[in-house]
Amino acid sequence: MLVREIIRRSPASLVLILWMAAMPLIFSTISGYQSWQHAEWLTGLTQLEWAWFFLLTVFTMAFAFTPTTFVAALSGYFLGFESLWLLVPAYMLASLLGYATSQLIGAKAVQAVFDAYPRSTAVLDGLKKNDLMLVIMCRISPVLPFAIMNVVLGYTGIRIKPFLVGGLIGMLPRTVMAVAIGMQMEALATGSLFSLLWIGLLVVSFVGLGWVFKRSINRSQSKDGL
Repeated sequence: MLVREIIRRSPASLVLILWMAAMPLIFSTISGYQSWQHAEWLTGLTQLEWAWFFLLTVFTMAFAFTPTTFVAALSGYFLGFESLWLLVPAYMLASLLGYATSQLIGAKAVQAVFDAYPRSTAVLDGLKKNDLMLVIMCRISPVLPFAIMNVVLGYTGIRIKPFLVGGLIGMLPRTVMAVAIGMQMEALATGSLFSLLWIGLLVVSFVGLGWVFKRSINRSQSKDGL
């Protein structure tokens, strides 16, 4: 019932979510293969040419053509940790672009949720009071897609400052890890430490998200006098 109402009010929301779920896998597979085939040419790019590359990734990450982890690993493979100077600003610009896009198309979808479940308003109010921690945990999780979370967080009305600050704090650990993995691409078979760190990030993110949502639900129940 709720899904139908959201689709009726904002068909673009469904298209956007489906796009962001499927396109990163397709596009990153193709671009990853092409990067491997043209590795020698990419290695010879100048700093200015790499700057143009990262400017392009602002749009590919914001609109879910390429997963951020893929971009970070690719950057690590060709540039190492030096890529962070261009990669982090590209992430921030992509976040801002995705947030702005969600604000334009998401209002009707969010209102449909409020109408169907009035108590969701109280829950969202609780989330907004923990908005910085919520964004950090959403960003630090290796399994929550960057572009989809831009839309979801934008839909919920998270303020722009905690969205950007929390995004930066949360993205840095997984970004550094992805760059490091890219640097060791040929030696992943012996890279068990990276796998353990990746799992650790996943556990931390889920525990943190559970804590934030639990506090939000408790606030919702308190407002209802439960």
